[in-house]
Amino acid sequence: MAYSPVVSSDTLASSVATLNTAFDLLLGLSHAASAPSSPEPWQPWIDTTTSNSTLKTRNAANNAWIPVYWME
Repeated sequence: MAYSPVVSSDTLASSVATLNTAFDLLLGLSHAASAPSSPEPWQPWIDTTTSNSTLKTRNAANNAWIPVYWME
C-alpha cells in the first residue's frame, strides 16, 4: 500500500492505520541481491548484486528501478 497523508477528516483508527503503513514502508528499506517482491513507487532499495552496491529508487510509475548512488 502506498503512503498517503493523514487527512483531518479521518477517524483516529484510520489515521493510525495510515501512519502504521507509512512506518512499515520505512522499516521495509531493503538491501539484497534481489529487488523487493512488492515494491511501491519511490521505495528505496540497496542493490548488492555487485561489489559496489547501488542505491536505487522505484520510479513513480512503479515499473523500473532508478540508480541513484553507487557505493564503494
